[in-house]
Formats: sequence, C-alpha cells, structure tokens
Amino acid sequence: MNAENPGPTTRSPFSSRSLGGTMEILEHMDDVDVSILVLMRDGLSDATIGRRLSRGHRTIQRRICHMMDSLGVSGRFALGLKVAELNLLAAQDGPGYAGDLTGLQH
Repeated sequence: MNAENPGPTTRSPFSSRSLGGTMEILEHMDDVDVSILVLMRDGLSDATIGRRLSRGHRTIQRRICHMMDSLGVSGRFALGLKVAELNLLAAQDGPGYAGDLTGLQH
C-alpha cells in the first residue's frame, strides 16, 4: 500500500454514507452512546456526563470522538448538527426514555 493506493477501508457502523437510514445508525449505537448525546444536548460537560454514567471523562471523550469520526464530522457542534439533521434522538424524546434518565443529577 502506498499514498496513491491506501488499500481497502472499512466504514464505521455510524457512517451515514454506508447505511440506508437513521434506524440502522441507531441500531449500532448502544445505550451509553445515546445517553451521552442526550446529556451533551442538555449542555453537560464530559466530566459531568462521565459521573452520571459511572465512566471516566476520558472514556466519554473517546466515545464522542468515535461518534464524530463515524459520522464524518469534526467538532462537538458539528456532531450536534449531524445528530439533529439525522433526527437520531427523536426516538429517545418519546414517552419512557426520559424516565430512564430520571434521577440523574446535573
């Protein structure tokens, strides 16, 4: 492999270019990824999200970076725009989901 021919690449399960629709993207996101996105939308810091989800803030940062890479965006703001564009959190806004996050403190 060289610079002209980097070889085969694999697409991430989050990639909107490799999947047919939003539901397929959501199927590859686990509950932690969705919770991270919901808490980011609420304006929480990585450290606070980590505490809420009983994970280290660096773990949260790595997962956010992975989602950004997978969706082909650079930056948290762009991630938020892409999530909104794809309407990824619509299913989580319905009845029952908010209850899953009830009891979590800011």
